[in-house]
Amino acid sequence: MTPIQILLIIALSFCILLFFVRMKHTWVLAIIVTCSYIFGITIIIKPSINQVIAGYMGVGRGVDLIFYLRFVFFMILHLLLYSRYKSLKQIVTDLAREITLMKAKQPDQK
Repeated sequence: MTPIQILLIIALSFCILLFFVRMKHTWVLAIIVTCSYIFGITIIIKPSINQVIAGYMGVGRGVDLIFYLRFVFFMILHLLLYSRYKSLKQIVTDLAREITLMKAKQPDQK
């Protein structure tokens, strides 16, 4: 095993440990993250598997396959984060509106 493989395995293990210790998640997300972890460790330990999978999918090189999959993953992540941002923005707007209306003085109050 090369030093970079050891470093990548440690980094990936730290990430999944952090995910399970610090993040709140559903069981579906936990399964997806665990499968991604197993796939990542497999690719790190035996990089030739990536070339075989790329060949089955019609991609020339394994590195290109990883690039394409990461691009799709980051686009999905971007859309999910944007939708979350929009919903949080709407919640903050609604809360500000309610606070403003509650603090507004009635015409007969001084």
